[in-house]
Amino acid sequence: MNKRALLGLATVIALQALWVIGTATTKEIAHANGQHILLATRPVDPRDLLRGDYLILNYDVSTIKRNRVRGAIPTDPIGKHIYVALVPSGKLHQLDFASFAPISPGNGRVVVRGTVDERFRWVRSGDALEKEKRDLSVVYGLERYYVPEGRGNPKGELTVEISVTSGGEPLIRELFVEEKPFADTKP
Repeated sequence: MNKRALLGLATVIALQALWVIGTATTKEIAHANGQHILLATRPVDPRDLLRGDYLILNYDVSTIKRNRVRGAIPTDPIGKHIYVALVPSGKLHQLDFASFAPISPGNGRVVVRGTVDERFRWVRSGDALEKEKRDLSVVYGLERYYVPEGRGNPKGELTVEISVTSGGEPLIRELFVEEKPFADTKP
C-alpha cells in the first residue's frame, strides 16, 4: 500500500471516530443541560427475540386530538414536525396544545418536537379509500427503552424522566416504576 492510500484510509477512520464521539458528546450535553420533566407512560410490547428485551412506551402525549392543534393542520400531516407544548400538572407534564409552527417555551411551558406518524385508519368514501380525519399520532424518539434480559414486563405505574434540549429534542433520562428507578426494582 502506498502512502497516499494509507493516508486516505487513516483519514476515513479518523472521520468515523470523530462522528461517533461527536454524536455521543451531543447526547451527553443534551442530558446535562436539557430541561428535565416527567411524563406518564404505559408499556405496549415488552419483548423482541431478535433485538433483546425492551419496552415500547406509549405516552399520553403520543395521541393529540385535532382540536388541541393551534393553527393550520397540513392536508397530509404524516412525517411533518409538530411542536407540543407541555405544562406542569402535579409531578407530571401534560399537553397544553400543539402546533405545526414552532412554539416558544415560557411560563413553565416546555416544548417538545415530534413527528406525526402514519397510524391513520382508512375509510371508504364513495369509490375511494381516504384517510379519516382523526387524532394525530406523534412519535418523539422516546418510544423504545432497552432493559436487562428478563426485565421486560414491569408491574405498576410507569413514568419517564426526559431531558428536552433548547431545540425541543427529547431524550430519556430514567424510567421509573411506582416512582422508583427501574434499575432499583425487582424483576
